[in-house]
Amino acid sequence: ARGRDCFCCCAPCAKKGSSCTCCYIEEEEMDKSCCDDRCCMREGGYLRYFIAEYYAPFLTNLYVKIGIILVFLGMLAVGAYGLTQLGEDFSLSYFVPSDNPLQEVFKIRDEEFRTGGIKVDVLMDHRQKPDVYGLHTSKTKEEVMKIASLVDSFVWRERNTLDNPLSNFSSFIYDFQLSPELFFVSANLSNQTSWPKLRSSEYMDGADKLETMQIRDPKLFYDVFHHWLTTPSGASFRGFVSPYEWYVKFTSWIEQEPMKRTVYQLDGKDIVLDKTWGAENSIHPSTFRPKDPQLFCSLLKFFLSKNQTLAKQVTLSDSPTCYPAGGDVQVHRMNVEMKCRLDAGPCPKSNATAEVEIMKGIRAKVAEGPQNLSPLAYSFSFLYTEQYAVVRSEA
Repeated sequence: ARGRDCFCCCAPCAKKGSSCTCCYIEEEEMDKSCCDDRCCMREGGYLRYFIAEYYAPFLTNLYVKIGIILVFLGMLAVGAYGLTQLGEDFSLSYFVPSDNPLQEVFKIRDEEFRTGGIKVDVLMDHRQKPDVYGLHTSKTKEEVMKIASLVDSFVWRERNTLDNPLSNFSSFIYDFQLSPELFFVSANLSNQTSWPKLRSSEYMDGADKLETMQIRDPKLFYDVFHHWLTTPSGASFRGFVSPYEWYVKFTSWIEQEPMKRTVYQLDGKDIVLDKTWGAENSIHPSTFRPKDPQLFCSLLKFFLSKNQTLAKQVTLSDSPTCYPAGGDVQVHRMNVEMKCRLDAGPCPKSNATAEVEIMKGIRAKVAEGPQNLSPLAYSFSFLYTEQYAVVRSEA
């Protein structure tokens, strides 16, 4: 009843118990029957017959075995190589809907402005030990040069793109040492008798070499330094230094005072600020710094006496030529441009892999140097690179 109707095309040759119960023969007798394979159903059907008679013998052939192993090893090698080529390729555009106007902004950025790698700053803090590691000290210059050398040796940095304000400032002074009179006319700082002596040991250490030269007096150092920031060679470095709040407000106060001769009283003594027009007045015309050291000290004390909050930020000695021991710059930085790729070729539109390598690599390089200035490698791009690095570590 469970069987199906079938028609034996020749002599009975179906196995007993198969679907065709009307015609069957014992399996061991099949080969003796009148039927051939075209009408006799062997156990397992045609698939089993094909595997047993053709496929299995083919696979067990020695040459076929060797070929299969070689193909497997080749695929394994290709897969292993492909694994080494994998990298992160993230972009902010991936997280913005395709119809969002920002996509057009990203497109313009990649096609028109993606011509180089990211720029990295190395920030250095003078606030931790201002009396020892102020911007004007020789120890600061020594440590900054070591950090600059490490940064310049980083494999991802573009050649000749390191901007270090202290190096450029030293070059500025060195060029003018050959003509102190020209320096005075250009600078209009302090008094004329001081400039011919600038090259002497009275004012400078290591004056015979560019790498070692250092103005010893803090007031004179910052007179020249802030003047340099107003010159064509130093103007591009204005954003590389961050003065203390007291200094910014002190010089702003002097700038806003009337253009005349003004007398102030402090502890019963007169303090005269001469802002009348002419080279013989009291201040530098571009930096608004009092030229004379004693006038600078007296005016600063008077200014701080009117602002107790700022007074807490400054420590002044009792010397008539007092100047804050830590100088007037709290933080400065150097800047270097990185490559967008190590090999030759155009910059990719999205290069998260390189940015992660740059971020970790430059931080490691800076960490190898002295840490008294708390150097920190930073870039605005790192805000996004940090996210890429997290994704890579969790992948």
